[in-house]
Amino acid sequence: MTINGVPLTGFLFSQLSSITVTDVAGLQSDTVDLEFAGAGLFGSIALPQPGAEISVSLGTLGNFRDFGVFVADECEESSPPNVIRVRGLAKPQGTTASGMGPLHVQKSRSWDAGQTLSALVEAIAGEAGLAPAVASSVTGLVLGHLDQIDESDIALLTRVALGLDVLVKPAVGRLFVGRRGDGLAASGQSMPIFPLVRSNVSRWSVRRSLGERAASVVATYRDLAAADEIEVTAGAGEPVRRLRGTFIDQASAQAAATGELARAGRAVETLEVGMPGNALISPECIILPTFSLASAGRWIAAEVRHSLSSGGFTTSFTAERANAPPAEG
Repeated sequence: MTINGVPLTGFLFSQLSSITVTDVAGLQSDTVDLEFAGAGLFGSIALPQPGAEISVSLGTLGNFRDFGVFVADECEESSPPNVIRVRGLAKPQGTTASGMGPLHVQKSRSWDAGQTLSALVEAIAGEAGLAPAVASSVTGLVLGHLDQIDESDIALLTRVALGLDVLVKPAVGRLFVGRRGDGLAASGQSMPIFPLVRSNVSRWSVRRSLGERAASVVATYRDLAAADEIEVTAGAGEPVRRLRGTFIDQASAQAAATGELARAGRAVETLEVGMPGNALISPECIILPTFSLASAGRWIAAEVRHSLSSGGFTTSFTAERANAPPAEG
């Protein structure tokens, strides 16, 4: 681990009380939270400045992982006891020492209809000094006209991604876009698969809900030639969910309906697991638990937290069902 290139070894490492990396699928930025004992035998560690680059690696022998560079966003010193807390974000909030540009600055501009999601991500990534990483499953998605008025690039991408149920994620110097559940990392490599039995974990739970269920989703687009509004449907049967607003064309409406149907299906069940630390578990990796009949099957990790403190190295995560649950009886 380093802060602005300075390794945390010896005295500096001895003052580190805890480190937690929260890895999230989607546009919410990954975070690192550091806590230092503010005073020691040889004095105090200096409070880092916002914008400092924090390089983080965690793991155990054989399961070590480089989490990339985080940018210090909030730095706080308090007493008593004398403690320093630093929160870093994987997305740059300001220009960093290595030149990564901001994604949060408000801008006003328009994007012409017919542009692909891939082209939009490439343009924004280039402005932010990030490398675009676009999965093949989304390269052909075509967008309607977009107005970006006093809106940051990350907010624009959030708005577009939610409508299409895709992942747009700034991480490890890249701006990644791909389908949820594709099982791809920002590098484009396939995510690992983790079979889990009860002896692997310290706690687990499965939660089921009908609140988000939708058998079909309806979206509406405006047919300019016919001067009429036309509906398209993804799925079939009840309950039916209708998307608000009118889309610019049939392709945009169908993509939005299909994306919402997939999102609603995943939200029906969630799996929560706490276990000894395994840094290789990350969002979008595949979890295959056999804790019980209710837990059996294929799950996709959504939010993962890795923590290192005096209590040891632990990993906890939530996951969404990747397919229909097995029948019980």
